[in-house]
Amino acid sequence: MDQYFQECFKEQKMPEIPYKGVFSVRFPSELHRDIAMYAIEQGSNLNSVMIEAVEEFLKEHNKKNEDESK
Repeated sequence: MDQYFQECFKEQKMPEIPYKGVFSVRFPSELHRDIAMYAIEQGSNLNSVMIEAVEEFLKEHNKKNEDESK
């Protein structure tokens, strides 16, 4: 498997590996509370709010990259 990742790195390719869709992130407790409160106020849950936040971040990040490549 290490050789596969090295080849991908050399060829600047994204490795094709399965993702479980689960990962753990550590937040400062105050930020965790603020996100949880926001989710409650929106009638949502922490997981949905974080998915939305990451999707928005990636959308903006990709837009910046597209603008910079013009």
